[in-house]
Amino acid sequence: MKEFDELMSKLEACSCHGECTCAQCGCEDLLDHLFALVDDEISDADACRLLRHGATCSACATRIEEEIVVRRVIRRGCQCEEAPQSLRTKITHMVGE
Repeated sequence: MKEFDELMSKLEACSCHGECTCAQCGCEDLLDHLFALVDDEISDADACRLLRHGATCSACATRIEEEIVVRRVIRRGCQCEEAPQSLRTKITHMVGE
């Protein structure tokens, strides 16, 4: 998962220098691809395009930051929990079939 500063630094390295001519640089497109953006599962060109929009739209920038915070809280809350060994064994057995 990318942190907000990491995502914005990716924008600074973008090769199109802020001259986006793409028709899909709006809020809807960013929200449609938000999870892939934060998970770093999209191309650099698409990330650049979406981040450029986020840099100029405070609502989308806030949404990106909120998603990162939610994931951080979930990750922190789940670190101490471990599945019981019986469940782990059952899942391992099912996957191996």
